[in-house]
Amino acid sequence: DTIMKISQVCQICNDNLKLVAIWTVGVFPVESDNHELDFSLFIPIDDEEKDPNS
Repeated sequence: DTIMKISQVCQICNDNLKLVAIWTVGVFPVESDNHELDFSLFIPIDDEEKDPNS
């Protein structure tokens, strides 16, 4: 398992597209010069469109 330190989180809700976008910026411990990570997650608002496995 990798533990990441999240420094920023943003949530954007778009009712027209029926989704919530969540992005984060953080760092994780690796042996390299670049420790930054951008992560995006798009979540449908409509329950019927959600993937139950994610």
